[in-house]
Amino acid sequence: MRWADEALDQAIRERRARWLSAFAIQAEPLRQKILLAIDECDPAAWKQKRILRLSWAEGKTRIMKITQEAQVTPDQIEARCGFCEALRQGGVRTIRYLKTKSGYCLEDEGYLITLEEDAGPAFDKISLALAAKIGALTAQMHKTALAMELHLPYSTIFEPMGRNEVNALPLFSQWIQQGRLDRWTDLVRQIIRERIRAEAALDWVWDSLPHAACQGDLSLGNLGCTAEGDLIIFDYNIAGEAVLVSDMILEGLLICREYETEDQASAEACFQSYVRAYGKVRPLTEKERVAAELLYSLNSAFWFTWIAYRETSLEKALVQNAAEAVEKHLHRILAELTARNFSTFLEESERTSDNGREKRR
Repeated sequence: MRWADEALDQAIRERRARWLSAFAIQAEPLRQKILLAIDECDPAAWKQKRILRLSWAEGKTRIMKITQEAQVTPDQIEARCGFCEALRQGGVRTIRYLKTKSGYCLEDEGYLITLEEDAGPAFDKISLALAAKIGALTAQMHKTALAMELHLPYSTIFEPMGRNEVNALPLFSQWIQQGRLDRWTDLVRQIIRERIRAEAALDWVWDSLPHAACQGDLSLGNLGCTAEGDLIIFDYNIAGEAVLVSDMILEGLLICREYETEDQASAEACFQSYVRAYGKVRPLTEKERVAAELLYSLNSAFWFTWIAYRETSLEKALVQNAAEAVEKHLHRILAELTARNFSTFLEESERTSDNGREKRR
């Protein structure tokens, strides 16, 4: 353990009671469990973080987060906690942050501390039913943020027209420049042409699409369940501004494709369930429908774990000189770029919504 790690852990031991007191909690917890410990010393992106579950008598628990992180300021944490509280006031099931006399974020000699309600154990598998609940919750958050005009001055990590951590197009482009795909020049040219067309069409509507503050990290690890069976969302550490239809597509794909399924449903069936539930709560505008189709195609084509990481990825096929597997991947990418499958998800949700309206009449 490095000296910096020891300093943070020592600070927790010595100052925890003082920090709790700042949040108007005088009693010392009976138990402390470390849920997450991060110690990264990269000079450009250093981070130290501890997430603790503190437990008192009669089952009362709270989550304390202590962080020192490059480019993360008390004002950012304050704004993100304030966004969470605004959603809660607007009727979204989310956690409540406790406040000190000066705000949500306590600053103590470089350490930034927050204290929040404990949403209980998180999920670890996705299912059709859970995907539908997540889709409805996402739509409710988006609808509330729009209605309340909630915004943040920084973007999320899923920004299709900029930084995007689930799209491996930069890696694919690098392989083209390196000549690793020269054997399939005609196919690669078709892919490039279709990608440019899709990106141009998306750019045409992009600036007119609704945007607002978003939670920015919709994962099973950030979702709990109330005693009544309702989902409750937490963790606003990377909340930011996003185009809502983009947030819906990328967060939905991530949560449905990158977790183990609980039942026999496929990841794509879970995504369809998610989209249909979203559409019932917040129907998309015509321009959002166009953008959704394009976003789905562009990101499915270059989905990060299909291009790299997995044993069945394009990267593995290239390393193994498996020409047939490489060609199969390239045909899949081209098919994703030219197919328009997303509209069928929306049509199903709209039919369901129309039937519901007819019954109410």
